[in-house]
Amino acid sequence: MLLAAWSNTSPAADLGIRGFARESKILSSSNPPAFGQAGAPQTVNAELFLPKARGPHAAVIIVPGSDGLSAAKEGAYAQRLLQAGMAAFVVDPLRSRGIDNLLHDPAVLSDAAMVEDIRAALDFLAKDDRIDPNRIGGLGTSRGASVLMAAASRLGPEKFKALALPYPFCSLAWRLTGATRPPQVLMLLAGREDEVSNDACLDLAKLYVADSVALTVEVLPGAYHGFDAGTAGTAVPTVSVKDSPLIPVRRDGTFETSVIGGAPPTAATMPELLNAMRGCMSEGAHWGETPGSRTHALARVTDFLSAALKRSPTSSSRQRWGRAQ
Repeated sequence: MLLAAWSNTSPAADLGIRGFARESKILSSSNPPAFGQAGAPQTVNAELFLPKARGPHAAVIIVPGSDGLSAAKEGAYAQRLLQAGMAAFVVDPLRSRGIDNLLHDPAVLSDAAMVEDIRAALDFLAKDDRIDPNRIGGLGTSRGASVLMAAASRLGPEKFKALALPYPFCSLAWRLTGATRPPQVLMLLAGREDEVSNDACLDLAKLYVADSVALTVEVLPGAYHGFDAGTAGTAVPTVSVKDSPLIPVRRDGTFETSVIGGAPPTAATMPELLNAMRGCMSEGAHWGETPGSRTHALARVTDFLSAALKRSPTSSSRQRWGRAQ
């Protein structure tokens, strides 16, 4: 069957990053509707920003959440990482597909497709002599954090040396079983979270510890979901899942819906799942910055990734270890 590539006509987002070299890249990805399925080819925009020092550099793949890329969030994180001497590789899964955001229709873009975008980003960095392939990190917020965890689980935990995950959506399916070199992980949770489940993240944290992951879980007291967004915290008319059950995700990307009363046991798509969950969802949540939350998050994430991706005497040379590692 001939698969037509989706067009990529959206201009690159202005992330507000100044004073560092910027290179626009086009990645070859795909659009699988679920894990384990084939998808049409897809080109994805990405921006590579390089620090001023001589490489090879540690690099952080930055993936947006459902609200898409912004200068106030992803751009601010990237600027701080660059100032700390790391490269920033900002991937744009949404605008590359003509999507402004996923806030009202999360099913329009599958997690499997976003994981393929991350795979393409990893492949690109592995071929760039200016990047140290042994010092790759990931940074994503909310759904971006979720797909980074999925990527580490499905593509191999050793692909990443560190993951920074502010207010993630957590699934028990994304544990890192069997990893010989699991990444260091930082989870930054919102103390007044009412959009995703902190309990689910704490359950996943227990599995990470069992998988010998070097894990740090930090809760920002009084903070809302989106505590680094650059806009003041406010009530928003979005769906809250605080009182909803955690829905396990199978390895093939479908949902285990037996935990929902009345749900069809074969529900496999996001629309079916959301329809089944309406009875336990409530309207209204809080989102945005509270005093000091954004400043703390930017500094905490930068410090964590800087320490985790620090060059070591035994793994600093691309020439010594080769691109395959």
